[in-house]
Amino acid sequence: MKHGAWYNIFLPRNYNNGNPIEEEKFHAVQQELAQQFNGVTKFETPLFPMQGSWMGFGFLQTEDIFIYSVFAENINEAREFLDAAAERWKSKNVLDQEAILVTEMAIEVMLK
Repeated sequence: MKHGAWYNIFLPRNYNNGNPIEEEKFHAVQQELAQQFNGVTKFETPLFPMQGSWMGFGFLQTEDIFIYSVFAENINEAREFLDAAAERWKSKNVLDQEAILVTEMAIEVMLK
């Protein structure tokens, strides 16, 4: 069995002003994740509607999202990469966001 962690990266479909983020930016993120982790899974609509909600600026905010998921055996390396990548992705010249949510879950992979 392999031990490692499963990471989910939650990305908004729109800029803060409501305009859609260009598809090529998502493609670049997906390519970067695939190269770093040797694979990536993308969860998106129209398979099923995906929205994220959080409290901010005094009210509930909701937006459409994508979720990218990756597996890593080297947790420290993955954390370092994702921390730097999330900072880059949320910058004004990429996704222009206040924050990028990344979650981590320890897992065992059963290979059959």
